[in-house]
Amino acid sequence: MRFRKITAAVLIASAFAVSCSNDSNDTPQQTIAIQVHANPAQALTRVKMLAEFDAYSKDKTLYPLTKAKIKGMFANSGNPFSEAALNTSGVSLKEKTAEHAKPEFDLFFTEMGDVAATYQIPAAKGVKGSYTTATSARLFNEKGLEINQAIIKGLMGAVLLDQTLNYCLNPTVLNAAANPEEAQQLWEEGYNYIFGYKGPNNNKKYFWESYLNTVNGNANFSGITQSVTAAFEKGKAAIIAGNKIERDKQINIIKEKLSKVGAIRAVYYMNKAKGKLSGTTTITGDLAAAFHGLSEAYGFISGLAYTNNPATGQPYLIKARVEELLTSFLGGNDGFWDANYTADQIDLISQTIATAFEFTIEQAITQGGSH
Repeated sequence: MRFRKITAAVLIASAFAVSCSNDSNDTPQQTIAIQVHANPAQALTRVKMLAEFDAYSKDKTLYPLTKAKIKGMFANSGNPFSEAALNTSGVSLKEKTAEHAKPEFDLFFTEMGDVAATYQIPAAKGVKGSYTTATSARLFNEKGLEINQAIIKGLMGAVLLDQTLNYCLNPTVLNAAANPEEAQQLWEEGYNYIFGYKGPNNNKKYFWESYLNTVNGNANFSGITQSVTAAFEKGKAAIIAGNKIERDKQINIIKEKLSKVGAIRAVYYMNKAKGKLSGTTTITGDLAAAFHGLSEAYGFISGLAYTNNPATGQPYLIKARVEELLTSFLGGNDGFWDANYTADQIDLISQTIATAFEFTIEQAITQGGSH
Protein backbone atom coordinates (compact mmCIF):
# COMPACT_ATOMS: atom_id res chain seq x y z
CA MET A 1 0.00 0.00 0.00
CA ARG A 2 1.24 3.49 -0.78
CA PHE A 3 0.91 6.23 1.81
CA ARG A 4 0.95 9.99 1.41
CA LYS A 5 3.96 11.64 3.06
CA ILE A 6 2.84 14.01 5.81
CA THR A 7 5.15 16.96 6.31
CA ALA A 8 6.33 18.03 9.75
CA ALA A 9 4.56 21.36 9.35
CA VAL A 10 1.23 19.61 8.89
CA LEU A 11 1.88 17.24 11.74
CA ILE A 12 2.78 19.98 14.19
CA ALA A 13 -0.44 21.89 13.53
CA SER A 14 -3.01 21.34 16.24
CA ALA A 15 -5.95 21.30 13.84
CA PHE A 16 -5.65 19.24 10.69
CA ALA A 17 -7.64 21.44 8.38
CA VAL A 18 -6.77 23.59 5.38
CA SER A 19 -8.81 26.13 3.47
CA CYS A 20 -9.47 25.84 -0.23
CA SER A 21 -7.47 28.22 -2.43
CA ASN A 22 -9.84 31.14 -1.92
CA ASP A 23 -9.26 34.43 -0.12
CA SER A 24 -12.73 34.56 1.39
CA ASN A 25 -12.92 34.25 5.16
CA ASP A 26 -16.04 32.18 4.65
CA THR A 27 -14.21 29.45 2.76
CA PRO A 28 -15.21 26.05 4.18
CA GLN A 29 -12.48 24.04 5.88
CA GLN A 30 -11.41 20.70 4.45
CA THR A 31 -10.26 18.11 6.97
CA ILE A 32 -7.16 16.11 6.05
CA ALA A 33 -7.02 12.60 7.44
CA ILE A 34 -3.64 11.25 8.47
CA GLN A 35 -2.64 8.05 6.75
CA VAL A 36 -0.36 6.27 9.17
CA HIS A 37 2.61 4.41 7.73
CA ALA A 38 4.38 2.23 10.25
CA ASN A 39 7.20 -0.04 9.10
CA PRO A 40 10.12 -0.65 11.48
CA ALA A 41 11.90 -2.84 8.90
CA GLN A 42 12.00 0.01 6.38
CA ALA A 43 13.72 2.22 8.92
CA LEU A 44 16.46 -0.37 9.29
CA THR A 45 16.78 -0.59 5.51
CA ARG A 46 17.35 3.15 5.17
CA VAL A 47 19.96 3.17 7.92
CA LYS A 48 21.76 0.33 6.12
CA MET A 49 21.64 2.35 2.88
CA LEU A 50 23.24 5.34 4.58
CA ALA A 51 25.88 3.08 6.17
CA GLU A 52 26.78 1.61 2.77
CA PHE A 53 27.04 5.06 1.20
CA ASP A 54 29.30 6.07 4.09
CA ALA A 55 31.58 3.07 3.52
CA TYR A 56 31.58 3.38 -0.27
CA SER A 57 32.36 7.09 -0.31
CA LYS A 58 35.48 6.63 1.85
CA ASP A 59 36.92 3.38 0.44
CA LYS A 60 40.09 4.36 -1.39
CA THR A 61 40.35 0.92 -3.01
CA LEU A 62 37.14 1.60 -4.95
CA TYR A 63 38.30 4.91 -6.49
CA PRO A 64 37.37 6.31 -8.92
CA LEU A 65 33.85 6.26 -7.52
CA THR A 66 31.00 6.01 -10.00
CA LYS A 67 28.72 9.03 -10.34
CA ALA A 68 25.67 6.93 -11.19
CA LYS A 69 26.26 4.67 -8.20
CA ILE A 70 26.63 7.63 -5.85
CA LYS A 71 23.37 9.21 -7.00
CA GLY A 72 21.68 5.82 -7.09
CA MET A 73 22.33 5.33 -3.40
CA PHE A 74 20.11 8.32 -2.63
CA ALA A 75 17.20 7.34 -4.84
CA ASN A 76 17.82 3.55 -4.81
CA SER A 77 18.11 3.36 -8.58
CA GLY A 78 20.35 1.23 -10.77
CA ASN A 79 21.04 -1.46 -8.14
CA PRO A 80 23.71 0.59 -6.35
CA PHE A 81 24.00 -1.46 -3.17
CA SER A 82 26.13 -4.53 -2.57
CA GLU A 83 23.28 -6.16 -0.62
CA ALA A 84 20.63 -7.27 -3.09
CA ALA A 85 17.87 -6.93 -0.49
CA LEU A 86 18.51 -3.18 -0.34
CA ASN A 87 18.20 -2.80 -4.10
CA THR A 88 14.90 -4.69 -4.18
CA SER A 89 13.47 -3.20 -0.99
CA GLY A 90 11.30 -0.65 -2.77
CA VAL A 91 12.38 2.11 -0.38
CA SER A 92 15.02 4.84 -0.50
CA LEU A 93 16.66 7.55 1.54
CA LYS A 94 15.30 10.18 -0.80
CA GLU A 95 11.63 9.32 -0.29
CA LYS A 96 11.90 10.02 3.45
CA THR A 97 14.14 13.06 3.19
CA ALA A 98 12.34 16.16 4.47
CA GLU A 99 10.53 17.56 1.45
CA HIS A 100 12.18 20.98 1.34
CA ALA A 101 15.63 19.36 1.71
CA LYS A 102 15.38 17.00 -1.26
CA PRO A 103 16.68 19.53 -3.84
CA GLU A 104 19.75 20.35 -1.77
CA PHE A 105 20.63 16.68 -1.32
CA ASP A 106 20.08 16.02 -5.02
CA LEU A 107 22.72 18.69 -5.60
CA PHE A 108 25.03 17.27 -2.95
CA PHE A 109 24.94 13.77 -4.43
CA THR A 110 25.59 15.23 -7.88
CA GLU A 111 28.49 17.26 -6.52
CA MET A 112 29.83 14.19 -4.73
CA GLY A 113 30.05 12.49 -8.12
CA ASP A 114 31.78 15.50 -9.67
CA VAL A 115 34.35 15.71 -6.87
CA ALA A 116 34.94 11.95 -6.98
CA ALA A 117 35.84 12.26 -10.65
CA THR A 118 38.75 14.55 -9.69
CA TYR A 119 40.11 12.38 -6.90
CA GLN A 120 43.61 12.29 -8.44
CA ILE A 121 43.95 16.07 -8.12
CA PRO A 122 45.21 17.35 -4.74
CA ALA A 123 42.61 19.61 -3.14
CA ALA A 124 43.64 23.27 -3.07
CA LYS A 125 42.09 26.69 -2.59
CA GLY A 126 39.44 26.99 -5.31
CA VAL A 127 40.21 23.48 -6.61
CA LYS A 128 38.16 20.37 -5.86
CA GLY A 129 40.17 17.23 -5.27
CA SER A 130 41.42 14.91 -2.55
CA TYR A 131 43.77 14.49 0.35
CA THR A 132 45.09 10.94 0.31
CA THR A 133 47.26 8.86 2.59
CA ALA A 134 48.42 5.27 2.29
CA THR A 135 45.15 4.04 3.75
CA SER A 136 42.50 6.70 3.15
CA ALA A 137 41.30 9.50 0.95
CA ARG A 138 39.08 12.50 1.59
CA LEU A 139 37.26 14.36 -1.17
CA PHE A 140 36.80 18.13 -0.90
CA ASN A 141 35.04 20.61 -3.14
CA GLU A 142 36.68 23.90 -4.11
CA LYS A 143 35.51 25.51 -0.85
CA GLY A 144 37.05 22.83 1.35
CA LEU A 145 33.75 21.09 2.13
CA GLU A 146 34.05 17.32 2.38
CA ILE A 147 30.88 16.43 0.53
CA ASN A 148 30.28 12.96 1.94
CA GLN A 149 30.33 14.37 5.48
CA ALA A 150 27.79 17.04 4.56
CA ILE A 151 25.62 14.29 3.09
CA ILE A 152 25.95 11.76 5.90
CA LYS A 153 25.45 14.15 8.81
CA GLY A 154 22.83 16.05 6.84
CA LEU A 155 20.75 12.95 6.16
CA MET A 156 21.09 11.92 9.79
CA GLY A 157 19.02 15.04 10.38
CA ALA A 158 16.79 15.27 7.32
CA VAL A 159 15.84 11.56 7.37
CA LEU A 160 16.70 9.73 10.58
CA LEU A 161 16.01 12.49 13.09
CA ASP A 162 13.12 14.07 11.18
CA GLN A 163 11.31 10.76 10.80
CA THR A 164 11.84 9.88 14.46
CA LEU A 165 10.91 13.15 16.15
CA ASN A 166 8.46 14.68 13.70
CA TYR A 167 6.63 11.61 12.43
CA CYS A 168 7.06 8.36 14.36
CA LEU A 169 7.00 9.98 17.81
CA ASN A 170 4.52 12.69 16.90
CA PRO A 171 1.55 12.36 19.29
CA THR A 172 -0.92 13.34 16.56
CA VAL A 173 0.33 10.55 14.30
CA LEU A 174 0.35 8.04 17.15
CA ASN A 175 -3.20 9.03 18.04
CA ALA A 176 -4.25 8.40 14.43
CA ALA A 177 -2.98 4.82 14.50
CA ALA A 178 -5.71 2.30 13.79
CA ASN A 179 -4.95 0.28 16.90
CA PRO A 180 -2.33 -0.07 19.70
CA GLU A 181 -0.30 -2.50 17.60
CA GLU A 182 0.11 0.07 14.81
CA ALA A 183 1.11 2.70 17.37
CA GLN A 184 3.74 0.29 18.73
CA GLN A 185 5.08 -0.21 15.20
CA LEU A 186 5.40 3.55 14.75
CA TRP A 187 7.32 3.72 18.01
CA GLU A 188 9.60 0.85 16.97
CA GLU A 189 10.19 2.49 13.60
CA GLY A 190 11.45 5.62 15.36
CA TYR A 191 13.61 3.47 17.63
CA ASN A 192 15.15 1.71 14.62
CA TYR A 193 16.20 5.00 13.03
CA ILE A 194 18.25 5.70 16.16
CA PHE A 195 19.27 2.35 17.66
CA GLY A 196 18.08 -0.42 15.35
CA TYR A 197 21.07 -1.15 13.11
CA LYS A 198 24.07 -2.84 14.72
CA GLY A 199 25.98 -3.88 11.61
CA PRO A 200 26.32 -7.31 9.99
CA ASN A 201 27.86 -8.76 13.16
CA ASN A 202 25.47 -6.97 15.51
CA ASN A 203 28.37 -5.31 17.31
CA LYS A 204 28.55 -1.68 16.12
CA LYS A 205 26.94 1.65 16.86
CA TYR A 206 25.85 3.72 13.86
CA PHE A 207 24.97 7.36 13.38
CA TRP A 208 22.80 8.73 16.20
CA GLU A 209 23.54 5.88 18.60
CA SER A 210 27.25 6.40 17.95
CA TYR A 211 27.10 10.14 18.61
CA LEU A 212 24.88 9.68 21.64
CA ASN A 213 27.64 7.49 23.01
CA THR A 214 30.19 10.23 22.32
CA VAL A 215 28.13 12.96 23.97
CA ASN A 216 27.36 10.64 26.87
CA GLY A 217 31.10 10.39 27.48
CA ASN A 218 31.27 14.15 28.01
CA ALA A 219 30.90 14.71 31.75
CA ASN A 220 28.66 17.71 31.09
CA PHE A 221 26.09 15.49 29.39
CA SER A 222 26.64 12.22 31.20
CA GLY A 223 23.54 10.02 31.26
CA ILE A 224 22.03 11.29 28.01
CA THR A 225 22.11 7.85 26.38
CA GLN A 226 20.44 6.22 29.35
CA SER A 227 17.77 8.95 29.38
CA VAL A 228 16.92 8.35 25.73
CA THR A 229 16.94 4.55 25.89
CA ALA A 230 14.87 4.55 29.08
CA ALA A 231 12.36 6.96 27.52
CA PHE A 232 11.97 4.68 24.50
CA GLU A 233 11.30 1.73 26.82
CA LYS A 234 8.88 3.60 29.07
CA GLY A 235 7.10 5.18 26.13
CA LYS A 236 6.46 1.82 24.51
CA ALA A 237 5.15 0.45 27.80
CA ALA A 238 2.85 3.45 28.04
CA ILE A 239 1.49 2.77 24.55
CA ILE A 240 0.77 -0.83 25.50
CA ALA A 241 -0.96 0.36 28.68
CA GLY A 242 -2.94 2.99 26.77
CA ASN A 243 -1.43 5.80 28.87
CA LYS A 244 -1.04 8.75 26.49
CA ILE A 245 0.01 11.17 29.23
CA GLU A 246 3.00 9.01 30.15
CA ARG A 247 3.74 8.32 26.46
CA ASP A 248 3.91 12.04 25.71
CA LYS A 249 6.09 12.67 28.74
CA GLN A 250 8.63 10.19 27.36
CA ILE A 251 8.34 11.68 23.87
CA ASN A 252 9.35 15.05 25.27
CA ILE A 253 12.44 13.56 26.92
CA ILE A 254 13.51 11.93 23.65
CA LYS A 255 12.90 15.11 21.66
CA GLU A 256 14.93 17.28 24.02
CA LYS A 257 17.86 14.88 24.42
CA LEU A 258 18.21 13.72 20.81
CA SER A 259 17.82 17.25 19.48
CA LYS A 260 20.85 18.39 21.45
CA VAL A 261 23.25 15.71 20.21
CA GLY A 262 23.89 17.21 16.76
CA ALA A 263 24.10 20.71 18.22
CA ILE A 264 26.72 19.65 20.76
CA ARG A 265 28.83 17.85 18.16
CA ALA A 266 28.60 20.72 15.68
CA VAL A 267 30.04 23.11 18.26
CA TYR A 268 32.67 20.56 19.26
CA TYR A 269 33.87 19.90 15.70
CA MET A 270 33.98 23.58 14.76
CA ASN A 271 36.09 24.53 17.74
CA LYS A 272 38.41 21.54 17.40
CA ALA A 273 39.03 22.49 13.76
CA LYS A 274 39.69 26.16 14.48
CA GLY A 275 43.17 25.53 15.81
CA LYS A 276 44.16 23.66 12.65
CA LEU A 277 43.13 26.36 10.18
CA SER A 278 45.87 28.20 8.30
CA GLY A 279 46.34 30.55 5.38
CA THR A 280 47.95 27.96 3.14
CA THR A 281 46.61 27.42 -0.37
CA THR A 282 47.38 23.69 -0.58
CA ILE A 283 46.03 20.76 1.34
CA THR A 284 47.97 19.43 4.34
CA GLY A 285 47.30 16.78 6.95
CA ASP A 286 46.20 19.25 9.61
CA LEU A 287 44.12 21.21 7.13
CA ALA A 288 42.43 18.06 5.83
CA ALA A 289 41.58 17.18 9.44
CA ALA A 290 40.24 20.70 10.01
CA PHE A 291 38.10 20.61 6.87
CA HIS A 292 36.83 17.16 7.81
CA GLY A 293 35.67 18.43 11.19
CA LEU A 294 34.14 21.57 9.70
CA SER A 295 32.28 19.43 7.16
CA GLU A 296 30.91 17.21 9.90
CA ALA A 297 29.78 20.36 11.69
CA TYR A 298 28.20 21.65 8.47
CA GLY A 299 26.10 18.50 8.16
CA PHE A 300 25.09 18.53 11.81
CA ILE A 301 24.10 22.20 11.56
CA SER A 302 21.88 21.46 8.56
CA GLY A 303 20.15 18.81 10.67
CA LEU A 304 19.23 21.28 13.39
CA ALA A 305 16.23 22.27 11.28
CA TYR A 306 14.70 18.85 12.09
CA THR A 307 15.07 19.00 15.84
CA ASN A 308 11.98 19.39 17.98
CA ASN A 309 11.75 21.54 21.08
CA PRO A 310 9.05 19.94 23.25
CA ALA A 311 8.25 23.32 24.78
CA THR A 312 7.20 24.74 21.39
CA GLY A 313 6.71 21.80 19.04
CA GLN A 314 9.06 23.59 16.62
CA PRO A 315 12.76 23.17 15.76
CA TYR A 316 15.21 24.78 18.13
CA LEU A 317 16.46 26.64 15.04
CA ILE A 318 14.04 27.02 12.13
CA LYS A 319 15.07 26.06 8.61
CA ALA A 320 15.52 29.66 7.44
CA ARG A 321 17.87 30.43 10.34
CA VAL A 322 19.83 27.23 9.73
CA GLU A 323 20.26 28.17 6.08
CA GLU A 324 21.56 31.59 7.15
CA LEU A 325 24.12 29.93 9.41
CA LEU A 326 25.28 27.55 6.67
CA THR A 327 25.60 30.39 4.15
CA SER A 328 27.68 32.38 6.62
CA PHE A 329 29.78 29.33 7.51
CA LEU A 330 30.99 28.87 3.92
CA GLY A 331 30.80 32.57 3.13
CA GLY A 332 34.50 33.39 3.00
CA ASN A 333 36.09 34.32 -0.31
CA ASP A 334 37.24 30.72 -0.69
CA GLY A 335 34.98 28.95 1.79
CA PHE A 336 36.85 27.17 4.59
CA TRP A 337 40.18 28.11 2.99
CA ASP A 338 39.58 31.67 4.20
CA ALA A 339 41.01 30.86 7.63
CA ASN A 340 40.42 34.15 9.43
CA TYR A 341 36.84 34.49 8.20
CA THR A 342 36.07 30.85 9.04
CA ALA A 343 37.50 31.20 12.55
CA ASP A 344 35.32 34.26 13.19
CA GLN A 345 32.24 32.42 11.93
CA ILE A 346 33.01 29.46 14.18
CA ASP A 347 32.79 31.76 17.20
CA LEU A 348 29.53 33.38 16.06
CA ILE A 349 27.79 30.18 14.96
CA SER A 350 28.91 28.27 18.06
CA GLN A 351 27.36 30.89 20.29
CA THR A 352 24.12 30.94 18.28
CA ILE A 353 23.75 27.17 18.59
CA ALA A 354 24.74 27.02 22.25
CA THR A 355 22.22 29.71 23.13
CA ALA A 356 19.40 28.06 21.17
CA PHE A 357 20.01 24.64 22.76
CA GLU A 358 20.79 25.97 26.23
CA PHE A 359 24.33 24.77 26.81
CA THR A 360 27.66 26.57 26.76
CA ILE A 361 30.47 26.34 24.23
CA GLU A 362 32.79 25.27 27.03
CA GLN A 363 30.49 22.38 27.91
CA ALA A 364 30.28 21.20 24.29
CA ILE A 365 34.01 21.27 23.51
CA THR A 366 34.87 18.83 26.29
CA GLN A 367 35.81 15.57 24.63
CA GLY A 368 33.45 12.67 25.17
CA GLY A 369 33.51 8.95 24.55
CA SER A 370 34.56 7.44 21.24
CA HIS A 371 32.03 6.77 18.52
